Parts: sequence; C-alpha cells; structure tokens
Amino acid sequence: MVKSRQIDLLISSLPGIGVSEADQLDRMRALEQQLVAADGECRTWIARRDELLDKCDRVILELSRRKTEIESS
Repeated sequence: MVKSRQIDLLISSLPGIGVSEADQLDRMRALEQQLVAADGECRTWIARRDELLDKCDRVILELSRRKTEIESS
C-alpha cells in the first residue's frame, strides 16, 4: 500500500509535455534517490520503535515481577 502511494506520488510529480527526455530521466533519478533516502529513514525509525517497545516490555515485566515479590512477602 505504501509503495503504491509512493508510485502514485512519483507519477504525479513527473514533468509534463515540453520537457526533454534527459530532464525527465534526471528528475526520475532525483526522485528515486529521495525515495531511497525516505525508505532508509523509515527503516531507522522502525528499528527505533522496536527498541523502545522492547524496553517498555522489559520495564513492564520488571514491574510485574517486583509487584509479585511484594505481594508474596
């Protein structure tokens, strides 16, 4: 779904009639580089999200363990 939106955005940003083929290819290359950069940034944020979720899980488990220890004391 995301790729479909990205492709639609790419198509809508392509230059129109009256632009040389070389200019169109240059524009497509630039857009492809932007897409690669955006994909890398997205992957970075997904990895960060996963790290934070793991950290939250560890905190919740530790709190649960401590609560159980307190209740059993």
